[in-house]
Amino acid sequence: MSHALPDCLERHLNARIEEAGLGAVRRAAQSLAALYMASGAAHVSTWEEALAYAAMRMPGTFSSLRRIVKELCTADLLSDGLRHLDVCAGPATMSFALASEGGRVGEAVCV
Repeated sequence: MSHALPDCLERHLNARIEEAGLGAVRRAAQSLAALYMASGAAHVSTWEEALAYAAMRMPGTFSSLRRIVKELCTADLLSDGLRHLDVCAGPATMSFALASEGGRVGEAVCV
């Protein structure tokens, strides 16, 4: 796993992967990767696929979003108690990115 995720989130994800079985999550990751290569998208329908998706995609997405959030904070464009709507939230990566910059999330609606 990449170190792009906050330590507590990475530990939690690794623990869930261990509980589900690394082999099962690895097979799900291979299946998702093949679907992405074939069509550019994949439908996650099992717990193992959700874990594989989070392990494969979340670190890079989090890193990108965290950079954007840092820029918004630098420009003083975010306020404490922020309310946000995240459509296509996946594993709520945007909420984690916002929270990583001082807990600015007041309310998050993730779809």
